[in-house]
Amino acid sequence: MAVYKRGSHWHYRFRVRRVRYRGALPEARTKWEAEQAESKIKQDIFEGRFGLVDLGSEKLIGFIDKIFLPWSRTNKRSWRHDEFRARTICDYFGSKTFREMSPPLIEKFKRDRRESLTRKGTVRSAASVNHELTLLSKIFNLAIDYKVTDTNPCTKVKKYHLDNKRYRYLLPEEEPRLMAALSGPRAHLKPLVIVAIGTGMRQSEQLRLTWDRVDFSRRVLILTKTKTKDREVPMNPEVVFTLQSRSNGQDCVFVNERITFSFS
Repeated sequence: MAVYKRGSHWHYRFRVRRVRYRGALPEARTKWEAEQAESKIKQDIFEGRFGLVDLGSEKLIGFIDKIFLPWSRTNKRSWRHDEFRARTICDYFGSKTFREMSPPLIEKFKRDRRESLTRKGTVRSAASVNHELTLLSKIFNLAIDYKVTDTNPCTKVKKYHLDNKRYRYLLPEEEPRLMAALSGPRAHLKPLVIVAIGTGMRQSEQLRLTWDRVDFSRRVLILTKTKTKDREVPMNPEVVFTLQSRSNGQDCVFVNERITFSFS
């Protein structure tokens, strides 16, 4: 029998997948109430929620410090961005638990951040707020994986629509003027600019470029660990000449003697 009465309290006892479950049902006053409670326990077992009575009771700030940031440092190249954005999230939500986080509260966070000013006194961009919302959603997803909570309220909050497509290009008559300006104290930037114009590479991709990723025989650059996906970029003659003249005996193609760039 699944439910039975012992003394003044109802109890349940059953097996699911050869695992025995038993316990008291102190809230049940009748057999019907006991059967309803027992049915709810079975459903929770099937859905993996049984025993998680404290689901969502952990504080957001504690999970970020103890779990998320160490995970980010291990698994993400952009962990430094996560750290300073996480501070903003912790300062705003304080000691809120996961259970207390709701779509209206996150919507208010989105609105308040958009209306706040940056340290420079300028209006905060919608893109910056979207980055913070993305991070908050990632925190919730990780918490779900770790069975700290079972919902992500960020999925109910729309991000700001961005119209940030760039239509500005360097015109043919502007390139000579740009190259002429890269002299004197700016001369060290000229190889970077030549490679950027000839390949379309991002600055971070150039600073991370190592000689073992430069294939002169096929005239391609092999880019890995990029913002989008690994790819090969063809080199035009000017880029080939510029790189061949930069043999510096070091691992990185572009090296600043005064500053060490670290991309882990």
